[in-house]
Amino acid sequence: MIDTVANRTFREILDGLRREIGAERHDMWFRDVSLLGFKRGRVRMGVPNEFFREWIALHYVESLARKSKDILGTPVTFDIVIDAELAEAHRKRVEASRLREALAESESTPSRPSFANFIVRPENEFAYQTMKRLVTDRCHAGGERVLSESFNPLVLVGPSGAGKSHLLKGAAEELAATGRVVSLTAEELTRQFTASLRAKRGLGFRARLESADVLVVDEVHRLKGKSATQRELLTLIRILQDRGSQVLLAARHHPREIHDMSATLQSILLSGMLVKMDLPSVSSVLEFFRSRHPKTRKVASSRLVRRLARGCRGHVEELERRLQRVRALSALLGAEPTVEFAEQHARDIEGDEGQGADVEDGVVDAIVSRFGVTKTDVLSKRKLRSLGLPRGMIAWILRERRGLTYKEIGRVLGGRSHTSVHVMLKKHRDLIEGDPELRKIAETVPCPPRRS
Repeated sequence: MIDTVANRTFREILDGLRREIGAERHDMWFRDVSLLGFKRGRVRMGVPNEFFREWIALHYVESLARKSKDILGTPVTFDIVIDAELAEAHRKRVEASRLREALAESESTPSRPSFANFIVRPENEFAYQTMKRLVTDRCHAGGERVLSESFNPLVLVGPSGAGKSHLLKGAAEELAATGRVVSLTAEELTRQFTASLRAKRGLGFRARLESADVLVVDEVHRLKGKSATQRELLTLIRILQDRGSQVLLAARHHPREIHDMSATLQSILLSGMLVKMDLPSVSSVLEFFRSRHPKTRKVASSRLVRRLARGCRGHVEELERRLQRVRALSALLGAEPTVEFAEQHARDIEGDEGQGADVEDGVVDAIVSRFGVTKTDVLSKRKLRSLGLPRGMIAWILRERRGLTYKEIGRVLGGRSHTSVHVMLKKHRDLIEGDPELRKIAETVPCPPRRS
């Protein structure tokens, strides 16, 4: 341990050097040096890295020896070594500085989704190739029907964040050269259709969509329970098919799994080409981020972003939201945006999404407590009648309120298959929704919806 006198003497030597070389150069090279030893006429001075060591040895050792002689009356030898603690602190400071610059750049608007910036990965390659083939054939055929019989409608199915909307927008942009493209979400379709009926302009609304050479409808799963809009979409698809126009659709769930969707609409959605897409891996999320923010290579390759991406469940939008929270919180607290900072403030940065497992475990805990069964039994493979309704309640809450896929619900319920969850919901849905007491329990269990 360095005693107080040695520390004070060391600081006097540095202060004397500061007066000789000036504050700016002193602070550049000596602000973060450390005293590691001071005895028998030798000073061990720690520096952050090899560059500092060589530079100080070349340019300032003689000045240090001279100042030490002025103060102590005898010359002192300076041994300059790398201090591990200083090296780590310097590395973090440099990384944080670079990251601050990169974060400022990342505030720029993401590039517009297109085929050109779509990142093809194993999770989406088949969907991309299918869409690309359809677009290429239609463009080369001058808009004539070539693959309509097998690719019409073309339906993309996958969880939020899989890239469905990106592919639809890219295809719409490419197909605009072949004719008139109408793109809208299911909610926009419903809103416009309802407004046209109220204004008694239903025929005009349909005529506008019927004249499209390509109709693109995203988020079709949001049509559940909207029977009038479902009938209108069904009619539009049939008319457009007869005209040789292309219909492109996307949904979070398989048509057969969309509750309250008419069997006729389900059938026509399955009559063409249905392609499934999965959530991207962490490496894919990072590639998507680089694609959306081409000017932010520094931030995309940083340890902080790699750490944040691991908890985003394949959603590049969630990675962007977390970066915004890091930026805001670090500025508010006056701290550096490092991995350690992110881990220290994980709950504030990750928000509800970072607590997904906690939310879902909370649903399971609430239901098993309410029904007087054990969590172990509910998550087991035991086929007891007393466990059927609690499992059905959990599945209903996670599906209807949390927005999880059947596969995700199966994982929560002890690794059950997609099919078993589907059967479980089909068996218990009417009972839960028709019984006021069960419905009240299902709707009051804490379970915030997952972000789309």
